[in-house]
Amino acid sequence: MFEDSFIKHEKKIGLRAAVLPLSVLIHVLFGLVLVVLPLLNPGDFPEIEVTTAFLAPPPPPPPPPPPPAKKKSSSRV
Repeated sequence: MFEDSFIKHEKKIGLRAAVLPLSVLIHVLFGLVLVVLPLLNPGDFPEIEVTTAFLAPPPPPPPPPPPPAKKKSSSRV
């Protein structure tokens, strides 16, 4: 009864087996070209003034210490 209801397709995996690895290889090579080409030709970098770019103003001075606590006079009678 169910013998005729299933669809059997022919197994042609020769081309499909080659397409995926070839596609991965092409994408990896393209990515490597995108990374390597800028590294080979860096161009001229702008000059940076070290004194203004990396130095910060000095921090503010710490607050003065609190005045010493007054001692309570203890008078025992």
